[in-house]
Amino acid sequence: MEILKFFYFINLLILLSIFILSSSLPIDPYSQALLSLKSELIDDNNTNLDDWVMPSGKNLSKSLSSYACSWSGIKCNKNSVVTSIDLSLKKLRGKLPAEFSELEYLRILNLGGSYFTGTIPSEYGSFKSLEFLHLAGNSLSGNIPPNIGNLQTLTHMEIGYNFYQGVIPPQLGNLSQLQYLDIAGGNLSGSIPKEFSNLTSLQSLYLFKNHFTGSIPSELGKIKSLTNLDLSDNFLSGSIPESFSKLNNLRLLSLMYNDMSGTVPEGIAELTLLETLLIWENNFSGLLPKSLGKNSKLKWVDVSTNNFKGGIPQYICFGRVLYKLIMFSNLFTGSVFSISNCSSLVRLRLEDNSFSGDINVSYNNMTYLDFSSNNFVGGIPSDISQATRLEYFNVSRNNFTGQIPEDLANLPILKIVDLSNNNFNGLIPAKFGSSSSLQLLNVSFNNISGSIPKGKPFKLMDRSAFIGNLELCGAPLRPCFEFLGVLGKLRTWKLTHIVLLSIGLLIILLVLAFGIHHLRKGFRNTMKQ
Repeated sequence: MEILKFFYFINLLILLSIFILSSSLPIDPYSQALLSLKSELIDDNNTNLDDWVMPSGKNLSKSLSSYACSWSGIKCNKNSVVTSIDLSLKKLRGKLPAEFSELEYLRILNLGGSYFTGTIPSEYGSFKSLEFLHLAGNSLSGNIPPNIGNLQTLTHMEIGYNFYQGVIPPQLGNLSQLQYLDIAGGNLSGSIPKEFSNLTSLQSLYLFKNHFTGSIPSELGKIKSLTNLDLSDNFLSGSIPESFSKLNNLRLLSLMYNDMSGTVPEGIAELTLLETLLIWENNFSGLLPKSLGKNSKLKWVDVSTNNFKGGIPQYICFGRVLYKLIMFSNLFTGSVFSISNCSSLVRLRLEDNSFSGDINVSYNNMTYLDFSSNNFVGGIPSDISQATRLEYFNVSRNNFTGQIPEDLANLPILKIVDLSNNNFNGLIPAKFGSSSSLQLLNVSFNNISGSIPKGKPFKLMDRSAFIGNLELCGAPLRPCFEFLGVLGKLRTWKLTHIVLLSIGLLIILLVLAFGIHHLRKGFRNTMKQ
């Protein structure tokens, strides 16, 4: 009996020793930081971090850092050291854990697309190995810590779409290895730091949708590696720096939605890799560079809502890949000859200018065409039959003449057609009535005659799309039989008045002739006496 008690006592000591040992096991800093994050966060899904637990029981002998490597969003190197944390789009809430800075081998930190609040911890400026930092799309506030500029290994930083205050710290210009910087939609103000010129490895710079003011620093022209530059949707003023003509690797230049002025430097047209030029909604003026498109394969050009004048550059489609050309609301003049063979065009907007001549362009791939509010003449070309992808066609407020071509009504996916305020005549093609895609046909204020075609599309159209055509009838205008009756009465009334007027004039002439004859006869008799 005493031997059995001794045996139980020994087992109890062993279990107690195991418990004491397990409770005193040191928790490695990797797991400590990660568990700290979990304790501070609110997981709206209650499932995103449910595997973030410490080992127990038979797993006690397992390396704790190795165990953390199996947690969701965590990656380790071959030595079981945490190198990557990706909790993007997890809908987590809370503050950013400063403890992450203790992960000295961390290379990737992605916490984008959640609901993190508070400020970026200043401790994030002490990462030793961080290469990728993504905090965009949260609800962060406060100032961007200047010591973020200490991250000498950082190559990619996305921290936009938050609610920061203040300016961009000029210290970010110290990130010598940075290749990608995105602080778009960050609620930032002030000027763009000229210190960015020190980012000699930078390829993409996105600062759009902020409140930046002042001129664009000419020093940005020193970043020879720059391929994408987007400073749009700010309050920038001044002109496009001449130094941008030296950005030989530039593919995207977007300055739209600012208060910029001046002309576009001729050197911009010399950039051999330029594909996208977006400078709309500014106060630019003068002529577009003559050689624009000659030295690069332009794909998208938008210069709308400025004060440009002159014609469409001769070489704008020289690269044969231009698919969007947007030039509306300027002072452009001349013909569209330079784009007459631009078969790559998908979207063409030239409205609200002073273009003239005909509209002979390549219609093969067009989906959207707007020539409205210009001085175009002639008729709709027969080539319109090639526009099998066309959905929107607007030639209103011009000087077009002739009949509406049947080919236009045959286009398979055409939705919107606006021919208003021209001099079109003849009938509305009946084929429009059987269209399965047509939503609007506006022929108001022309010389269209006959009846409006019957069919489903026309049942939903307002009468305003047809008014201003004196000899047009049918729903939604007055019925044709009534109209023709009124027209017949009007013609009868006119004919009656013409006949009566003619008879009246004839009687007056006869009376005058008779009177003159008697006067002459009386005069002769007097002379004889």
